Amino acid sequence: MPFQPASLLGAPVSEPMDTHTSNVPPSGCPYCEYVYDVTTSVGVKAAPQPGDWAVCYNCSQFLVYDADLKVRKPHQGEVARLTQTNPKVRRLLEQAAAVVRRKSQL
Repeated sequence: MPFQPASLLGAPVSEPMDTHTSNVPPSGCPYCEYVYDVTTSVGVKAAPQPGDWAVCYNCSQFLVYDADLKVRKPHQGEVARLTQTNPKVRRLLEQAAAVVRRKSQL
């Protein structure tokens, strides 16, 4: 189940936040092939939209939803562009990825 950390806007990660679970078309992470059909957004009650960012729940890699709401690797330059245009979302992605990495160490 990928996290949609872009939805964390407006709430510090250290505080409890509302989550919203949405069904999405079955999709495999292009990095680790982890397959899921559910996503969780944090901080808002919103289903993913094409172009939204996510973090793989299994390997913690950054992902982007395509037009069919399946995840893909970010295109060349997308992460750098995100860092320049929306550093808050980039930080939230990093924080979500860190949560996934800690989970895998348990």
